[in-house]
Amino acid sequence: MSDEIAFRIQLGLILPKLQAAIKEDLLAISQELMTVIQAGSLDDQTVEIGDIKAILMKDLDIFVDRDIMPPLDAILNPPVEEATAEEAGGKDIENEA
Repeated sequence: MSDEIAFRIQLGLILPKLQAAIKEDLLAISQELMTVIQAGSLDDQTVEIGDIKAILMKDLDIFVDRDIMPPLDAILNPPVEEATAEEAGGKDIENEA
């Protein structure tokens, strides 16, 4: 897939759907993460937005790998069912009759 097509898909299809579906929940999770980081920081330390983003991106990567990719892989690569010898034999008998 060309980079231009991928970029158009990303901006025109994926990003709007993500904004509609998970923006508010992800923002709430991010705010909770920020609160936890602030609570664990020393009084004179400031929380860096980049640190919050890094944690979120790692978690999103884990989430996608664990919860999104396996079902997609199952759709793209369905398990192949092998007929047992009994089933194959039974079908041959039915076809001969």
